[in-house]
Amino acid sequence: MKTNFKNVLIVAASLILGALIYSCDDYSDDYLQYVEGGERIYVGKMDSLYVFGGYNRVQLGGNLPSDPKATEVRISWNNTNNSITVPLTGGAVGERFSTIIDNLPENIYSFQVRSYDNDGNSSILSTVTGRVYGEGYVATLFNRPIVLARLYSGNRYRITFDNMDRSTGVIESEIVYSSTDGTEKTIIVPIGESVILFTDWDGTSSIKYRTSFIPEPTAIDIFYTDYDFIEE
Repeated sequence: MKTNFKNVLIVAASLILGALIYSCDDYSDDYLQYVEGGERIYVGKMDSLYVFGGYNRVQLGGNLPSDPKATEVRISWNNTNNSITVPLTGGAVGERFSTIIDNLPENIYSFQVRSYDNDGNSSILSTVTGRVYGEGYVATLFNRPIVLARLYSGNRYRITFDNMDRSTGVIESEIVYSSTDGTEKTIIVPIGESVILFTDWDGTSSIKYRTSFIPEPTAIDIFYTDYDFIEE
């Protein structure tokens, strides 16, 4: 009876040992398929990415990797159908990075960013999203309404503006007129001001004005309405 029990233990131990060996072989096969051809080398990636929108363009930037192997940054968008490559110099490693991407149709974009070394090894993918503004956005802009425009005695001219919704991104208005000394002058009226008085209008020429907007606090371009002419 004792002998039979001992034999059972030996058989059980053999089965367990065999299962462990088989499992290790499977693991080795799985591991080998990933390291076949050598261990993969990754380049340090850019972080703290940002995109600042502009007029059919963006500024994309971030922190460069502190990796001396990184020699260029590749940025792609539109499902990788479009891309640019920005070479890096040795002195740029670990510093701030920014580049302008031009000729972009108005849209919201997802940009994919990788850094590369001279051997074609890449970093892990980083992505960032930003908006490009164009004629569609410009078409939504309108001049700041004028409540009153009046010529007083002499060459004194007063303009009173109406209030505007600040959430539109409006920042200021620009008044252009011909002065008594024969020169063209421009007056900037911040959105926080409503009344402007100038005393040197030549009394005969047209007075025109336009309004400027910035669509987001970090935008790299200012957008303007068309000029309107002031009528009393």
